[in-house]
Amino acid sequence: ESDRFLFYTKINKGLDLRSISKTEEELVDRFGKLPKETMTYLNLARLKILLKDTIVQSLSIHRGYVDFVLEQKKADGSFINKALTYENPLITNRKFKETKIGFSFVLFFNEGFDWYENIYKTINLFRG
Repeated sequence: ESDRFLFYTKINKGLDLRSISKTEEELVDRFGKLPKETMTYLNLARLKILLKDTIVQSLSIHRGYVDFVLEQKKADGSFINKALTYENPLITNRKFKETKIGFSFVLFFNEGFDWYENIYKTINLFRG
């Protein structure tokens, strides 16, 4: 139990992708092949790092779509143009919406999409 807490702490305190990868290597060395839940947690930590200096304030992952809440002041016409013309064959639709927590950009994907891989591929879209 304390080992698990130690690794959760290491992942949460990871400041860069290298530290997350080192923690993943430690986990594999110690426990063997990692379960899906652990890989999901590691990938979420990676995304948190990758999205840090972007216009994304938060994201939520759902079955079939990903919802990005954006800094409204930075989501200007240039970003909207890029977002609407961004090409990824797995994207089936996209939309902007106003929510209680802010301006949101939603990407819809084909059923069974790999959320981490597809969000990773769209990171540059959200850089200023």
